[in-house]
Amino acid sequence: MKRNHDALTRVWAAELGPRGVTVNAVAPGLVDTAMLRAATARMGEEAVKGMVARTPLGYWASARHYWRIGPLN
Repeated sequence: MKRNHDALTRVWAAELGPRGVTVNAVAPGLVDTAMLRAATARMGEEAVKGMVARTPLGYWASARHYWRIGPLN
C-alpha cells in the first residue's frame, strides 16, 4: 500500500509541479493504537519484537507524533 501511496505522490508532483502546486505525503509506519495492540496480541512477544525491530526508529509511533500534521495552507 505504501508503494502505491509513494507512486501516486510522485505522479501528482510531476503533473502538478509545473503549475506551482507542491505535493507532500505522510506515510507513517505502525502507529500504537488499540487496534494495533488487539491485532498483535495474538502474535506472541517475539513476533511483535521483530516487527518493532524492523521499524526505522525502533519503536512504534504514537498518535501524538502526528497530531499536528494536516493540510498546509
